[in-house]
Amino acid sequence: MASPSVEWPGELEALRQDRRLLTARVERHAAELQAVRRDVESEKQEIVQDFEQRLERYRWRTSILTQAVEEAEGKISKLEKESSQTAKLKATIKALGQQLQEAQAKTECLEEEKASLAEERDFAVMHAAAKERVVRAAEHVTKCNAGKHWEEYGRRMAALKEAINGNGGEE
Repeated sequence: MASPSVEWPGELEALRQDRRLLTARVERHAAELQAVRRDVESEKQEIVQDFEQRLERYRWRTSILTQAVEEAEGKISKLEKESSQTAKLKATIKALGQQLQEAQAKTECLEEEKASLAEERDFAVMHAAAKERVVRAAEHVTKCNAGKHWEEYGRRMAALKEAINGNGGEE
């Protein structure tokens, strides 16, 4: 067998030329691949950086939302307590309203009783005034009668004395 270089001298040169072209193409592809790798690495870094920024914003929003939820839960708890107190106050107000109605009813009864007592007092005052007038009239009559009786007594005594003196001391 003969060596290929002797038999195909044009072929060998063509192969070398192909090899140079392939090497140049491989180097070009390697450079392109390296550029693509740099671009991919750069994009990867940008994506990672963007993701980390978004993750940080997410954590920040999550902490704010967690804090807001905790505050809302605190407010809800406070409102529940206030609601419980409000319910107690409403029950107390209702009971006080009933007591007020009872007190008003009692007040009305007391007002009626007061009016009745005022009428009784007025009647008692008029009755006492009438008794007083009767007593004064009786005293007046008694004085008048007493004066008449004394006059009568005085006349009878004078007649008796006259009779005693006029009969000569005989009774």
